[in-house]
Amino acid sequence: MEADLLQLLLGVAIFAILFSIGIGLAINDFMEIVARPRAFAVALSCQLLLLPAMAIVIAGVFDLRSTAGFGLLLLAVCPGGVTSNMFTRIAGGFTALSVSLTACNSMLAAISIPVGLFVGQRLLGMQAEIYTIPLGYLAGQLLIITFVPVLLGMLVKRFAPRAAVKLERYLVPLTSVLFFVLIFSVWYLEYDAYRQAFLSSGLPTIVLFVTACALSLLIARAMGLARRERIAMMFEVGVQNPPVAFFIAASVIDDMTLMPPAAVYAVVMVVASAIMVPFIRRFAAFP
Repeated sequence: MEADLLQLLLGVAIFAILFSIGIGLAINDFMEIVARPRAFAVALSCQLLLLPAMAIVIAGVFDLRSTAGFGLLLLAVCPGGVTSNMFTRIAGGFTALSVSLTACNSMLAAISIPVGLFVGQRLLGMQAEIYTIPLGYLAGQLLIITFVPVLLGMLVKRFAPRAAVKLERYLVPLTSVLFFVLIFSVWYLEYDAYRQAFLSSGLPTIVLFVTACALSLLIARAMGLARRERIAMMFEVGVQNPPVAFFIAASVIDDMTLMPPAAVYAVVMVVASAIMVPFIRRFAAFP
């Protein structure tokens, strides 16, 4: 009962966070992406290709057995989520780019996840299978959880700009704090499950996150992307959507043993990103 209540509150907090993100956006922000599409193309390519490739390499380096390696791959092929948008926003990154990447990756997921899993299984030396990802679930993730609150926030900014300024001033810090409190509460309630997940696949999952952030930054610098774009790209590539991995493992593949990497990643990405944000905001030269 407590876990169900926390999940409900977490959903409300995520809606409020995305609403506050929408308040800080305008149509011109998205037009900037159209005018300078390189950052979008580079970041999307890294999400779709680089991250799964790193998961396969790391699985090989750590000699993960089929279940653990496949679980790491499953996490890597899932799209980014709301958390990446939030961290991009509070770190001073290009939020419109982050939201656009999340939306595009989610729309492509019905194709990119089955293809990524099929190719990845072959490269991992496993018997490859083709899975069908339910479009209804992905549409719900995309439209209800992401687009609706962001759009509502943008409408408030457009038609009530004074109210939007006041809301943004207080809503962003309050919802961010609430998000972290609820996340840590869920982890506390599920401590035993997370502990077992860390014991089974902790180190390779941590290596995946660190490598994803580092390589995405190096690629962004090499491509000459602006600082705000680099921040957005790092969080979009590094911060995944573990709930989607949980859903696919439980409902599509019907194998709960694939969940540990996603469970570990959920902890690592939130804690590490929260630690990085103050440094990113403080040092204008980042990196």
